[in-house]
Parts: sequence; C-alpha cells; structure tokens
Amino acid sequence: MNKRDSTPATRGDIDGLARRLDGHDSRFVGIDARFDAVDARFDAVDARFDAVDARFDAVDARFGEVDARFDAADARFEKLDKKVDAVHRTLAFEFVKVRAEMAAVEARTVDAMRRLEERVVSVLDRAVGRMETLWQESVLLPKTLDRHGKALGDHERRIAALESRPTR
Repeated sequence: MNKRDSTPATRGDIDGLARRLDGHDSRFVGIDARFDAVDARFDAVDARFDAVDARFDAVDARFGEVDARFDAADARFEKLDKKVDAVHRTLAFEFVKVRAEMAAVEARTVDAMRRLEERVVSVLDRAVGRMETLWQESVLLPKTLDRHGKALGDHERRIAALESRPTR
C-alpha cells in the first residue's frame, strides 16, 4: 500500500501489516506505559485544575458577597443623596426667605434713615438760622450800641445844655 494510493485497504493488506508488527509488540508495551504515565500526569493536572476551579468558585462567592456589600452601600448613598437633596431644597427655600426678609429690613432701614436725615436737616436748618441771627446780632449790636451811645451822649450834652440855661 502506497501512502499516495487512495484505494481502500484490503483484508490482505491489513493482515500483512499485522504480521510485520508482530515482532514489535514490546515497543508498543513501552509506549503504552508512557501513555499511561502521561495519562496519570494529565489526571494530576486535571485534579489541580479542579482545585483551582474550586478556589475560583470560592473567590467568585467572595466577590458575590462584596457585590452585595457594594449594593447595600449604594442603597445607603442613594438615601443620603435624597436627604442631601431635601436639605438642599430646604436651605434654598430658607435662603430665599432670608433674602426677602433682608430686603424688607433694608427697605425699612433706608426709610428710617431718610426720616432721620430729614429730622437732622430740619434741626440743623433751625440751628443754622438761629446761629445766623446770633451772628447778625453780634455784628449789628456793637454798631447799634455805638449809635445809641453817641445818641445818648448827644442827649446828655443837650440835657446838660438845657439845664445850664437860665430858667425863664
């Protein structure tokens, strides 16, 4: 039988091959022993892979526990987010209220300051008016006194002249 021959092997071909291999059985026994050793090694490797698989299963179980813990943490964070959002809304509302109150206080303060300014200006106007009057009096009084003094002196001189005249 030729390797390149594509014709089917006959019973005679197979018997001929079996006769030629009869003397070589001992070689196959050694190869069988080696295959058995390799099979044993593969079985040991399979056992080690089984152990590794078991360890991976344990790690997967632990990851499942960690995932559950992360899910619980996520749920807690969601609750906290809701609380923070509620506080944020409340603070925003309170901030708006405070701003409105501050605007009202500012308006009242500005109004009170205007009224106070008007009162102060009124009092100052009166005080300045009085000061101007006093200043004018302080300027005019000496002149008036001098004039009155001269007039009194003149009256005194005339009275003395009248008194010194003989009576008739």
